[in-house]
Amino acid sequence: MKKTNLREELKSLRQKTGMSQKDFAKEFGIPKRTIESWEMGKTSPRQYNYEYLKEHVERWIEQNNEERSP
Repeated sequence: MKKTNLREELKSLRQKTGMSQKDFAKEFGIPKRTIESWEMGKTSPRQYNYEYLKEHVERWIEQNNEERSP
């Protein structure tokens, strides 16, 4: 995955949660500066770390959607 696409994907993933960078960092145990750096394209997570994070974020979104559904 290209660095710019990964940057955009990471930001989009966080935005799907509706969280700020600070809240996202706290929820998923990642330093806020790391989130900032990823979204600005200064650094990128390793592919396996990205896949792990994506899996957990998608699960979090799914669980929260279930809790909100009647």
